[in-house]
Order: sequence, then structure tokens, then C-alpha cells
Amino acid sequence: MERILVGIHRGAANFWASVHALNLAKRIGARLFFLLVVDLQSSAGTETYMSDYSLKKDIESFLEEGRKQGVSVEYYLTYGKYETELINFIENQHIDLLVMEAPPRNSESSKHFAECLEKIQHRINCRIELVYEKVSDLTESE
Repeated sequence: MERILVGIHRGAANFWASVHALNLAKRIGARLFFLLVVDLQSSAGTETYMSDYSLKKDIESFLEEGRKQGVSVEYYLTYGKYETELINFIENQHIDLLVMEAPPRNSESSKHFAECLEKIQHRINCRIELVYEKVSDLTESE
């Protein structure tokens, strides 16, 4: 059985990768893992805690939806550096596919994401699938 991982960190603004991975897991009968990584070094008080709590609640809704659709879904929470925790999880759980949400091209975060992706891809033995947010091509006419 294929094993799919969606790595999530606090900076994730939406859940395109989660939706994509859930649909893929359902279609191919794969086991789906969600890994939320919290970097304690960047945590700053109650505001950060509430942000993490909200993110955790969003992930739990994906878990519930996946289980309703018959997908084997598991959720893990870990503390540490995002790249390191992803790599360790992939190795320990024998992940076949890592699904990651990519920031919009030419955005401020795209450079950081590219550096993160390069660090990860050279240390893991699984495929990586990048998911980009769907942007409507329609523009409003004046």
C-alpha cells in the first residue's frame, strides 16, 4: 500500500496539498499521513499558540473527511525544525510520496521554499509532488 505524507507547518496559508493528497489517497487506496511541525524556536506566546490550535483544528477536519471517505488517515504533531522532522518521519514511516504545498511563483516565500525543498529532496528516498494553489484566469471587466 502506498504511503502519502502531507507536511504542514505554521506558515501554510491554505490546504491545497491536503485536498490533493486526500483525493489521491482515496483514488489509489493509499494510507495518508499528516505531519504538523511546530518550530519552538519561532514560537512567541499566546498568539502563536492560538494559531497552532486553529491549524490543528483544520487538520482534524481533513482527518474526519478522509475517514468518512474510507481513507486510512493518521495525524502526527512534532516539535523541531521543519526539514529535519519531515526527513525523520519519511524515513521512519517508509513514506512513498511527499505532497507539499508550494507558494505562488515569484512570491517572497518562494525562495525560502526552494531552499527547503532542496535540503529535503537530497536526503529522502521518495517522490515529491508539489501542489500550487489554483488561480482563476478570469479577470473582471470594467
